[in-house]
Amino acid sequence: MDLEDKVLLSGGVVLRYGRLYGPGTYFPEEPPSPPRIHVE
Repeated sequence: MDLEDKVLLSGGVVLRYGRLYGPGTYFPEEPPSPPRIHVE
């Protein structure tokens, strides 16, 4: 059982970041495939 499963079983919430895109990221122009988050 991995850490995320343990958190969920104990009633917790797991948050995951998507791929960041925008100025200063690995994807400055084209958005990557989902999940993605734009930064300004």
